[in-house]
Amino acid sequence: MHKQISTLLLTLLLFNSIYVSYALGMHFTLSQVYTVEEEAESLFSGVFDGIRDLFIHDMCLGPDLNAYSICTHSSEGDDGLKSVLHIVKWNQEAQPIWATVWNTNGSVYPDKIISSDDGIFITGRYSENSEMKLFLLCYSHSGEELWVRYFSEGVRNEGYSLATTKDGSIYVGGHVRWNIMGAEEWNASAIILKYDSSGELLWQWERDLGEYFWYLQVNALVSHDESIYVEIPGFHYLEKLNPLDGSVLDGISIENSTYYHRHKISPSGDFVSAEGGLIYQISWFNTTTGTEEWSYEPPLIWSLLGPSIEQNGGFDIAPDNSVYTLCKLQVNENDTWILTKFDERGSMLWTRSLNFDDFFVRGIEVANDGSIYIGSGTAQGDIVLHIYKIGEFTPYWQTTSSTGPSISPTTPPEEESLLMLILLILGIVGIIIVVLLIIRKRIHKAIDENWIDNSSESSISETNSG
Repeated sequence: MHKQISTLLLTLLLFNSIYVSYALGMHFTLSQVYTVEEEAESLFSGVFDGIRDLFIHDMCLGPDLNAYSICTHSSEGDDGLKSVLHIVKWNQEAQPIWATVWNTNGSVYPDKIISSDDGIFITGRYSENSEMKLFLLCYSHSGEELWVRYFSEGVRNEGYSLATTKDGSIYVGGHVRWNIMGAEEWNASAIILKYDSSGELLWQWERDLGEYFWYLQVNALVSHDESIYVEIPGFHYLEKLNPLDGSVLDGISIENSTYYHRHKISPSGDFVSAEGGLIYQISWFNTTTGTEEWSYEPPLIWSLLGPSIEQNGGFDIAPDNSVYTLCKLQVNENDTWILTKFDERGSMLWTRSLNFDDFFVRGIEVANDGSIYIGSGTAQGDIVLHIYKIGEFTPYWQTTSSTGPSISPTTPPEEESLLMLILLILGIVGIIIVVLLIIRKRIHKAIDENWIDNSSESSISETNSG
């Protein structure tokens, strides 16, 4: 009876150890590694190579699921080389529909493009005769230039972000520098400009930033309820503006707002930011309290194992509040673009290695049908649009229904990590117990066999002596 109980206990512990280790391994595999076996399915991939040495700046998705890219190339001008703006429209099969050049005498340095029912809008910096102006350019969806507006108050004026509302208003986030860099005294201001659909400037919001030398990526943001926000990376503050006159309605402090890259308002009204440059970090903030709901950074094991992050390709927020991020990793001198999906609680749902090796990525947008549009550029100067359809898969903790996969765990990421740590400890303890029981059983078996051999020898000796 004792032997049967030991065998049963040994079997149960062994099964528990294998199960816990397998479940834990699956969790870490899906949550932390940078590649998976299943590749993303590339539906279409188009290339525009009309002019050599094109450099992509941004990409956006239109209401009709057509995409638009803005890029520049260097050309000979009256005063030497100048930067020329190209606009490319793509269809849903990633084939270029039209491409046009904005003919100007000066140089164009675009930062952002968006599309609405009223047209295509582009902002950035326009330079001519030593003047650096903020510009807002409007094109029709058929490629016709409708109007352009310039804004200039200081030595350098630049538009960085764009947002539109349902009434046709356009909001431009940018900055003004009053002295050139290197002057003894110089300062800067953050600005938000509101235009109507015909290009008339309705009002201007301005915030003096003092002696500020950092690259001013002022973000104009519009939430699902048409609220207008302004955010200045590095100042850790998010202000809500009155759409009628630009006056400040409310403001909250963002605890750990990042310095670079795009910032967006989620469909639920929260503020999401992504660190740019060579740092990969995604953070979700509550716009009511300013507190950070969750944040994700690559695990320390990444830096220990060798992969390094070469670029942050941006992020987008789907209508269901899931977040898609894109970054390029270098592993053993091989570059791989990695697409990762998070839910609105910060849990990583999956990660995919994408099957293209383009050098730059300047735009990622998720369509309502789940297609993922990625605008990129090659080192050879080609402009590319990729359209992906990511096939959802079902890890061991998900169930599939007619409406798609649903996540069954409800524990927050912090509690989930603690649970995994507890499971890890239990798994290790279980394995140790199993090993000790096996050793104990073998020792007892050896002792029993030795006792039997000794008993047999004693019996033989007694028999011989008798």
